[in-house]
Amino acid sequence: MEIHAHSRGAVKQGRVHDVSIFNCQQFLDVEGMGQTVLAYGNGEADEARKVVNEIMRMIWNHRDDLVEKYPNLDDELRKVRESERSIIIGDQGDRVAAGGPGDSTYILNHLLANCIEVETYIPIFDPDAVETCCRAGAGNRIALSFGGKYSTVSPSVVVEGKVSGVGENAPVVYGGPSDGGTKTYIAKYAVFEIGSIKVLLTNQPYAYIDPDYFRAVGLDPEHAKIIVTRSGHHFRLNFAKIGRVVTADTPGMTSYNIDQFAWRHARPFYPLDRIEFEPRQYVRLRR
Repeated sequence: MEIHAHSRGAVKQGRVHDVSIFNCQQFLDVEGMGQTVLAYGNGEADEARKVVNEIMRMIWNHRDDLVEKYPNLDDELRKVRESERSIIIGDQGDRVAAGGPGDSTYILNHLLANCIEVETYIPIFDPDAVETCCRAGAGNRIALSFGGKYSTVSPSVVVEGKVSGVGENAPVVYGGPSDGGTKTYIAKYAVFEIGSIKVLLTNQPYAYIDPDYFRAVGLDPEHAKIIVTRSGHHFRLNFAKIGRVVTADTPGMTSYNIDQFAWRHARPFYPLDRIEFEPRQYVRLRR
Protein backbone atom coordinates (compact mmCIF):
# COMPACT_ATOMS: atom_id res chain seq x y z
CA MET A 1 0.00 0.00 0.00
CA GLU A 2 1.10 3.56 -0.75
CA ILE A 3 1.22 4.55 2.93
CA HIS A 4 3.55 1.72 3.95
CA ALA A 5 5.69 2.27 0.86
CA HIS A 6 6.16 5.89 1.91
CA SER A 7 7.24 4.89 5.44
CA ARG A 8 9.71 2.33 4.09
CA GLY A 9 11.06 4.97 1.73
CA ALA A 10 11.67 7.38 4.59
CA VAL A 11 13.78 4.74 6.35
CA LYS A 12 15.65 3.80 3.19
CA GLN A 13 16.47 7.45 2.52
CA GLY A 14 17.89 7.82 6.03
CA ARG A 15 15.35 10.41 7.07
CA VAL A 16 14.42 8.30 10.12
CA HIS A 17 15.74 5.15 11.75
CA ASP A 18 12.39 3.33 11.74
CA VAL A 19 8.63 3.91 11.33
CA SER A 20 5.73 1.94 12.81
CA ILE A 21 2.08 2.40 11.84
CA PHE A 22 -0.31 1.24 14.55
CA ASN A 23 -3.72 0.46 13.12
CA CYS A 24 -6.70 1.16 15.33
CA GLN A 25 -9.18 -1.49 16.42
CA GLN A 26 -12.38 0.33 15.50
CA PHE A 27 -14.59 -1.14 18.23
CA LEU A 28 -12.69 0.13 21.25
CA ASP A 29 -14.84 2.64 23.11
CA VAL A 30 -11.91 4.31 24.87
CA GLU A 31 -10.76 7.91 25.13
CA GLY A 32 -8.18 8.95 22.57
CA MET A 33 -8.96 6.12 20.18
CA GLY A 34 -7.28 6.68 16.84
CA GLN A 35 -4.50 5.85 14.43
CA THR A 36 -0.93 6.21 15.68
CA VAL A 37 2.35 6.59 13.80
CA LEU A 38 5.68 6.22 15.62
CA ALA A 39 8.94 7.38 14.03
CA TYR A 40 12.45 7.01 15.52
CA GLY A 41 14.65 9.89 14.47
CA ASN A 42 18.35 9.77 13.63
CA GLY A 43 19.46 12.01 16.46
CA GLU A 44 16.96 14.83 15.86
CA ALA A 45 13.21 15.22 16.19
CA ASP A 46 12.39 17.64 13.34
CA GLU A 47 12.76 15.16 10.46
CA ALA A 48 10.91 12.44 12.37
CA ARG A 49 8.12 14.92 13.02
CA LYS A 50 7.92 15.70 9.28
CA VAL A 51 7.74 12.01 8.36
CA VAL A 52 4.98 11.38 10.90
CA ASN A 53 3.01 14.36 9.57
CA GLU A 54 3.35 13.09 5.99
CA ILE A 55 2.11 9.62 6.91
CA MET A 56 -0.75 10.89 9.05
CA ARG A 57 -1.83 13.18 6.20
CA MET A 58 -1.80 10.20 3.83
CA ILE A 59 -3.87 8.14 6.25
CA TRP A 60 -6.37 10.98 6.50
CA ASN A 61 -6.55 11.40 2.72
CA HIS A 62 -7.23 7.66 2.38
CA ARG A 63 -9.71 7.55 5.29
CA ASP A 64 -12.67 6.43 3.18
CA ASP A 65 -10.60 3.66 1.57
CA LEU A 66 -9.70 2.34 5.02
CA VAL A 67 -13.34 1.86 6.04
CA GLU A 68 -14.03 -1.74 5.06
CA LYS A 69 -17.15 -2.29 3.00
CA TYR A 70 -18.80 -5.63 2.21
CA PRO A 71 -20.94 -6.68 -0.77
CA ASN A 72 -24.68 -6.12 -0.61
CA LEU A 73 -26.69 -9.30 0.04
CA ASP A 74 -29.35 -8.43 -2.56
CA ASP A 75 -26.72 -7.95 -5.26
CA GLU A 76 -25.00 -11.24 -4.45
CA LEU A 77 -28.22 -13.26 -4.46
CA ARG A 78 -29.23 -11.64 -7.75
CA LYS A 79 -25.96 -12.88 -9.24
CA VAL A 80 -26.80 -16.41 -8.10
CA ARG A 81 -29.95 -16.42 -10.20
CA GLU A 82 -27.96 -15.31 -13.24
CA SER A 83 -24.98 -17.62 -12.76
CA GLU A 84 -24.41 -21.34 -12.95
CA ARG A 85 -21.87 -21.14 -10.11
CA SER A 86 -22.92 -21.66 -6.53
CA ILE A 87 -22.24 -19.05 -3.85
CA ILE A 88 -20.95 -19.55 -0.33
CA ILE A 89 -21.95 -16.62 1.87
CA GLY A 90 -20.21 -15.54 5.04
CA ASP A 91 -22.86 -13.98 7.30
CA GLN A 92 -20.92 -10.92 8.48
CA GLY A 93 -23.54 -9.95 11.06
CA ASP A 94 -23.54 -13.31 12.85
CA ARG A 95 -19.98 -14.70 12.92
CA VAL A 96 -19.67 -17.32 15.62
CA ALA A 97 -15.89 -16.94 15.94
CA ALA A 98 -16.44 -13.23 16.63
CA GLY A 99 -18.99 -13.91 19.36
CA GLY A 100 -22.16 -14.19 17.31
CA PRO A 101 -24.74 -16.74 18.50
CA GLY A 102 -25.22 -18.34 15.09
CA ASP A 103 -29.02 -18.06 15.18
CA SER A 104 -29.63 -15.10 12.87
CA THR A 105 -32.54 -15.61 10.49
CA TYR A 106 -31.76 -12.55 8.37
CA ILE A 107 -30.56 -14.38 5.26
CA LEU A 108 -33.19 -17.12 5.56
CA ASN A 109 -36.04 -14.62 5.89
CA HIS A 110 -34.62 -12.74 2.91
CA LEU A 111 -34.68 -15.93 0.81
CA LEU A 112 -38.24 -16.75 1.85
CA ALA A 113 -39.54 -13.20 1.32
CA ASN A 114 -38.02 -13.01 -2.16
CA CYS A 115 -39.04 -16.54 -3.17
CA ILE A 116 -35.48 -17.54 -4.03
CA GLU A 117 -36.08 -21.24 -4.60
CA VAL A 118 -32.72 -22.88 -5.22
CA GLU A 119 -30.95 -25.64 -3.31
CA THR A 120 -29.78 -23.86 -0.17
CA TYR A 121 -28.00 -24.96 3.02
CA ILE A 122 -28.22 -22.62 5.99
CA PRO A 123 -27.20 -23.41 9.60
CA ILE A 124 -29.05 -22.06 12.61
CA PHE A 125 -28.32 -22.61 16.30
CA ASP A 126 -31.50 -23.50 18.18
CA PRO A 127 -31.43 -26.31 20.78
CA ASP A 128 -35.20 -26.20 21.34
CA ALA A 129 -35.92 -26.64 17.63
CA VAL A 130 -33.49 -29.55 17.50
CA GLU A 131 -35.36 -31.29 20.33
CA THR A 132 -38.70 -30.68 18.62
CA CYS A 133 -37.41 -32.22 15.40
CA CYS A 134 -35.92 -35.19 17.22
CA ARG A 135 -39.23 -35.89 18.96
CA ALA A 136 -41.07 -35.70 15.64
CA GLY A 137 -38.57 -38.01 13.94
CA ALA A 138 -37.07 -38.04 10.45
CA GLY A 139 -39.54 -38.15 7.58
CA ASN A 140 -42.33 -36.27 9.35
CA ARG A 141 -43.76 -32.86 8.51
CA ILE A 142 -44.20 -30.41 11.37
CA ALA A 143 -44.78 -26.71 12.05
CA LEU A 144 -41.65 -25.25 13.61
CA SER A 145 -40.50 -21.95 15.10
CA PHE A 146 -36.74 -21.45 15.19
CA GLY A 147 -33.89 -18.94 15.23
CA GLY A 148 -33.83 -15.29 16.20
CA LYS A 149 -33.69 -15.89 19.94
CA TYR A 150 -30.40 -14.04 20.48
CA SER A 151 -29.98 -12.28 17.13
CA THR A 152 -32.83 -9.80 17.08
CA VAL A 153 -32.23 -8.15 13.69
CA SER A 154 -34.71 -10.55 12.08
CA PRO A 155 -37.66 -12.42 13.59
CA SER A 156 -37.85 -16.14 14.26
CA VAL A 157 -38.98 -18.25 11.34
CA VAL A 158 -42.35 -19.93 11.80
CA VAL A 159 -43.02 -22.36 8.99
CA GLU A 160 -44.17 -25.85 8.09
CA GLY A 161 -41.56 -28.24 6.74
CA LYS A 162 -40.13 -31.72 6.77
CA VAL A 163 -37.65 -33.21 9.24
CA SER A 164 -35.33 -35.01 6.82
CA GLY A 165 -32.68 -36.08 9.30
CA VAL A 166 -31.68 -36.13 12.96
CA GLY A 167 -28.55 -37.29 14.75
CA GLU A 168 -25.74 -36.48 17.13
CA ASN A 169 -21.95 -36.55 17.37
CA ALA A 170 -21.50 -36.45 13.61
CA PRO A 171 -17.73 -36.53 12.88
CA VAL A 172 -16.23 -33.66 10.88
CA VAL A 173 -12.77 -33.73 9.25
CA TYR A 174 -11.53 -30.54 7.60
CA GLY A 175 -10.50 -31.12 4.00
CA GLY A 176 -8.43 -27.94 3.95
CA PRO A 177 -6.36 -26.29 2.73
CA SER A 178 -6.94 -24.26 5.90
CA ASP A 179 -6.50 -26.49 9.01
CA GLY A 180 -6.71 -29.59 6.83
CA GLY A 181 -7.08 -32.76 8.89
CA THR A 182 -8.65 -31.01 11.89
CA LYS A 183 -11.18 -33.32 13.56
CA THR A 184 -14.27 -32.19 15.41
CA TYR A 185 -17.94 -33.14 15.53
CA ILE A 186 -21.46 -31.76 15.41
CA ALA A 187 -23.32 -32.56 18.62
CA LYS A 188 -27.10 -32.94 18.40
CA TYR A 189 -28.63 -31.75 15.13
CA ALA A 190 -31.65 -31.91 12.82
CA VAL A 191 -32.05 -31.15 9.13
CA PHE A 192 -35.31 -29.32 8.44
CA GLU A 193 -36.48 -28.83 4.84
CA ILE A 194 -38.50 -25.84 3.65
CA GLY A 195 -38.91 -26.66 0.00
CA SER A 196 -35.45 -26.47 -1.56
CA ILE A 197 -33.96 -24.88 1.58
CA LYS A 198 -32.24 -27.25 4.00
CA VAL A 199 -31.85 -25.73 7.48
CA LEU A 200 -29.18 -27.36 9.61
CA LEU A 201 -30.39 -26.91 13.19
CA THR A 202 -27.84 -27.56 15.93
CA ASN A 203 -27.74 -27.46 19.73
CA GLN A 204 -24.28 -25.83 19.63
CA PRO A 205 -23.12 -22.83 17.55
CA TYR A 206 -20.51 -23.52 14.86
CA ALA A 207 -18.70 -21.32 12.33
CA TYR A 208 -18.91 -23.88 9.44
CA ILE A 209 -15.51 -23.04 7.99
CA ASP A 210 -15.19 -26.32 6.11
CA PRO A 211 -17.60 -28.08 3.70
CA ASP A 212 -17.41 -31.26 5.78
CA TYR A 213 -19.73 -29.73 8.38
CA PHE A 214 -22.50 -30.19 5.81
CA ARG A 215 -21.32 -33.57 4.52
CA ALA A 216 -21.34 -34.84 8.12
CA VAL A 217 -25.14 -34.48 8.27
CA GLY A 218 -25.80 -35.86 4.79
CA LEU A 219 -25.81 -32.59 2.81
CA ASP A 220 -23.54 -32.55 -0.26
CA PRO A 221 -22.07 -29.04 -0.76
CA GLU A 222 -21.53 -29.80 -4.45
CA HIS A 223 -25.33 -29.94 -4.94
CA ALA A 224 -26.16 -26.61 -3.29
CA LYS A 225 -26.56 -23.31 -5.14
CA ILE A 226 -26.38 -21.27 -1.92
CA ILE A 227 -24.47 -22.18 1.26
CA VAL A 228 -24.43 -19.91 4.32
CA THR A 229 -21.61 -20.03 6.87
CA ARG A 230 -21.28 -18.31 10.25
CA SER A 231 -17.85 -16.96 9.38
CA GLY A 232 -16.47 -13.78 7.90
CA HIS A 233 -13.16 -14.90 6.39
CA HIS A 234 -11.95 -18.25 7.73
CA PHE A 235 -14.32 -20.23 5.49
CA ARG A 236 -13.00 -18.81 2.22
CA LEU A 237 -10.07 -21.12 1.46
CA ASN A 238 -11.90 -24.33 2.21
CA PHE A 239 -15.02 -23.45 0.21
CA ALA A 240 -13.23 -21.94 -2.80
CA LYS A 241 -13.33 -25.24 -4.67
CA ILE A 242 -17.13 -25.45 -4.16
CA GLY A 243 -18.09 -22.08 -5.62
CA ARG A 244 -17.76 -18.33 -5.35
CA VAL A 245 -17.10 -17.19 -1.78
CA VAL A 246 -18.23 -13.81 -0.49
CA THR A 247 -18.71 -12.14 2.88
CA ALA A 248 -22.05 -10.33 2.70
CA ASP A 249 -22.99 -7.12 4.47
CA THR A 250 -25.63 -8.36 6.90
CA PRO A 251 -26.85 -6.73 10.12
CA GLY A 252 -26.18 -8.23 13.52
CA MET A 253 -24.02 -8.04 16.61
CA THR A 254 -20.79 -8.91 14.71
CA SER A 255 -21.43 -6.50 11.85
CA TYR A 256 -18.82 -3.84 11.12
CA ASN A 257 -21.54 -1.19 11.15
CA ILE A 258 -20.32 1.18 13.86
CA ASP A 259 -23.59 3.11 13.92
CA GLN A 260 -25.26 0.31 15.88
CA PHE A 261 -23.19 0.89 19.03
CA ALA A 262 -23.72 3.42 21.82
CA TRP A 263 -20.33 5.14 21.88
CA ARG A 264 -19.61 6.95 25.15
CA HIS A 265 -15.85 7.49 25.42
CA ALA A 266 -14.23 7.46 21.98
CA ARG A 267 -16.14 10.37 20.47
CA PRO A 268 -15.50 12.15 18.26
CA PHE A 269 -13.98 9.89 15.59
CA TYR A 270 -14.27 9.34 11.86
CA PRO A 271 -16.44 8.12 10.14
CA LEU A 272 -19.08 8.35 12.87
CA ASP A 273 -18.36 12.05 13.25
CA ARG A 274 -17.40 14.58 10.60
CA ILE A 275 -14.18 15.91 12.11
CA GLU A 276 -11.28 17.98 10.85
CA PHE A 277 -7.73 16.66 10.44
CA GLU A 278 -6.02 17.55 13.72
CA PRO A 279 -3.13 15.21 14.62
CA ARG A 280 -1.60 15.37 18.08
CA GLN A 281 2.16 14.99 18.40
CA TYR A 282 4.32 13.81 21.24
CA VAL A 283 8.11 14.06 21.14
CA ARG A 284 10.45 12.21 23.46
CA LEU A 285 14.21 12.82 23.29
CA ARG A 286 16.65 10.21 24.49
CA ARG A 287 20.21 11.18 25.40
